[in-house]
Amino acid sequence: MIFSKLFKPKWQHDNPQIRLKAISQLSPETPSQLATLTTLAKGDKEAGVRRSALDKINKFEMWWQT
Repeated sequence: MIFSKLFKPKWQHDNPQIRLKAISQLSPETPSQLATLTTLAKGDKEAGVRRSALDKINKFEMWWQT
């Protein structure tokens, strides 16, 4: 239980630069990773991270929704 709080995925890191690096390692073809990219595109607090996730997803519908 405590380990889940200590070892977060990189896309959940507090530093936006680390989240940007994590986005480059995610693939929109994999459903679970697409869900992660969608979460970042819709709800990240940094505009640059949201933009990077939108660029990675590269679907007009997602741009329209956000």
